[in-house]
Amino acid sequence: MQTVTQNTRSAVPTMVPGSKLDGKPTIEERQAPRKPTRLPAIVKLEEVHDELACVVTDISATGARIKLTEYDRIPFTGRASSMGDVTLYMTRDRIVVVCEAIWRNKSELGLKFLTTMQHYGE
Repeated sequence: MQTVTQNTRSAVPTMVPGSKLDGKPTIEERQAPRKPTRLPAIVKLEEVHDELACVVTDISATGARIKLTEYDRIPFTGRASSMGDVTLYMTRDRIVVVCEAIWRNKSELGLKFLTTMQHYGE
């Protein structure tokens, strides 16, 4: 991921791979910088009515990028907006957050958090 500096306080323009249907990166503005990570997680997708294993590859206060390990189980339409609600369970820290899929390529999703992170299973 390539980061471009900007003279604003709230947005960080970032290259996002595969965020267009043609697979070319586009520049988008983020409300919070993302931190690289490798958190094991499970994602529940309304589209497939199932839970899939994934890895959170970067995270911020407002969203995350996840890599799906079983991406072939989800039909790839190129449109993240058709996915419905996405619930992300970060299993190591036992945190859950409801999200909206903002972009998608074949094996990754860009998620925007719709709720605050909550602990589960305590």
